[in-house]
Amino acid sequence: MKLFWKDFAGEFEGSLNKFRNHIKSVEKEVGTASLIECSDERALARVDRAERDKADQGELLNMLSIEATQIDVLKVAERDLILSKLSPIGYIDKHLRARRKRHPGSGSWLRKTVEYKDWVLADRSAGLWCYGIRKSELLRFLKND
Repeated sequence: MKLFWKDFAGEFEGSLNKFRNHIKSVEKEVGTASLIECSDERALARVDRAERDKADQGELLNMLSIEATQIDVLKVAERDLILSKLSPIGYIDKHLRARRKRHPGSGSWLRKTVEYKDWVLADRSAGLWCYGIRKSELLRFLKND
């Protein structure tokens, strides 16, 4: 029986060593698989983050577009408000009627004055001050002649 036990103990020890080696091999494979899984998870996380960033950028661009549209609407509203405050009088028609009523030669005396000549020939920007009534008629004369 000792012989039988010796053979069995030797075979058992050999099988046990093979099993231990197999366990080490499996543990290495588990470690490698774990590293691969972690690497894959990091790659997926990077892809998810990139997709979220892209979505965030799209949302930001959409918000900026909406904000720009709102600014445009505000500008239009502001322009409309300013225009509503201006006089609705048709100034061109009024000017043409006044021009037709003007007597020939009206305002020609202004061109002969020294002040007017100095003002026209001035090398810098200056104002011409006219006292009296009907200054707008003088300005029409200067503009049209």
